[in-house]
Amino acid sequence: MRHKKHPNRAGLNRNSLLNRITNRIHQSLELQQILSVAVQEIRAFLQIDRVKVYKFHPDGTGQVIAEAIAAKRLPSLLGLHFPADDIPAHAREMFVKIGARSIVDVPQQQISLSYLKSPQTTGDLTLEEVQQRTVTEILQRPVDPCHVEYLTAMGVQSSLVIPILHDRQLWGLLACHHAQPKTFRQEQLDVVRLVVEHLAIAISQSQLLTQARERAIRQELINKISTLLHSPHSIQTILQIALESIVNSVDGSGGRLYLCPTGQAQITEIYTDKAQPQGMLENAPFWQQLMAGVGRNPQHGYVAIANLYQAPELLEVAPAFQTTNIRSLFVLPLHYGSETLGCLTIFRDAIDTDITWAGRFDPDERISRVRHSFEAWRELKRGQSKEWTSSEIELVQALANHLSLAVMQHRLHEYERQQRQLLERRNQELKTARTLAEEANRLKSDFLSSTSHELRTPLAATLNYLKLLKEGLYYNEVELKAILRTVFGAWQ
Repeated sequence: MRHKKHPNRAGLNRNSLLNRITNRIHQSLELQQILSVAVQEIRAFLQIDRVKVYKFHPDGTGQVIAEAIAAKRLPSLLGLHFPADDIPAHAREMFVKIGARSIVDVPQQQISLSYLKSPQTTGDLTLEEVQQRTVTEILQRPVDPCHVEYLTAMGVQSSLVIPILHDRQLWGLLACHHAQPKTFRQEQLDVVRLVVEHLAIAISQSQLLTQARERAIRQELINKISTLLHSPHSIQTILQIALESIVNSVDGSGGRLYLCPTGQAQITEIYTDKAQPQGMLENAPFWQQLMAGVGRNPQHGYVAIANLYQAPELLEVAPAFQTTNIRSLFVLPLHYGSETLGCLTIFRDAIDTDITWAGRFDPDERISRVRHSFEAWRELKRGQSKEWTSSEIELVQALANHLSLAVMQHRLHEYERQQRQLLERRNQELKTARTLAEEANRLKSDFLSSTSHELRTPLAATLNYLKLLKEGLYYNEVELKAILRTVFGAWQ
């Protein structure tokens, strides 16, 4: 007895799948979790061997970041990287322009995107030709031979690829592979397309979450540095801790804070953290010119160099770094208004990159042809340079602004302290001078008082005897002589 298909069963499955994906997006803003659940749900819904999410990197290369596979049906590609020409520029442009899926039937060598009036395939078209064609010209066509070879090498007989767009850009691809020929119903395709639209929403939410977290971390670090700069510790301790925090915030391997002498402080200050080159870098013309406002990126006020050994302006100081593993540096002059305070320099060591590629890529043997081997291999590059990202630069600039403010405040406080000390010293000198003057006046008064007393006693007697002599009040010469002896004796 044949069982009749329930007319609403397909609709229930569709709604159930969409509800589960939607609930996952609502329950978690972690994109990796959402993608992992989505590929599992889509694989189960389509009853297919492998579903993967392929994300494009800024340089055009890609990586499989989420995958669901049936056991032993197809090999896992999770985590593997693919070269940029694996999906050529014209193919990516086609995904963006059409904004729809591509279905490849390998045995029939047919792709459901376009039927061209000429026997050309998109593999033969240039990027400009693809851009010039209308959507109606790209609806069905024979599949590119290299694409057939590509899928066959992976053991794939059926392929469904839907672009994942974000901000009108090709963020990645949802690729469904099956080891046997498979027909996709229109209803299935519509459901998967809706899921991809939900994934695009999840990507937007995830990026907003990432940005919010980065802002929160940045603000927390700024608050920490700001609190430190206003702590009661000594300025030397504060600047040392601040330098170490800034270096750690951008994964630096070392750093220097140079404070140039000012009118109040004629001594150069230098604070260092971790790895250091030899000698005083800030005496070199490169640093001196930057602090004077001359150098690259003057509109930004900083210089970020990924490889110091390839920078012509650093040829003079490059030997100072040879005993270290330092490869890149970031230099930010510190200013407060028109006054130059010094500069902040952050170092980064050379890094080793270890990328596992899907298949051995030889650019001399393949330009746009498919690779014949998909055995994973590792590309280990030593001594690579790490670029300074815009978010890192913005963070250092924000922290440096607080650092400059703290240095300037300290210098102003130090200037005020010196002025207070000078005023106190002058006041003390005036007080001492006043005390000495008062003491001199007292001694003068004492001297005059004592002298006056000592003069008045003999003078009074002398005047009396002189009066007697004047009036002749003596009886004879003997009494006269006695009076004179008395007068002279009083002044001896």
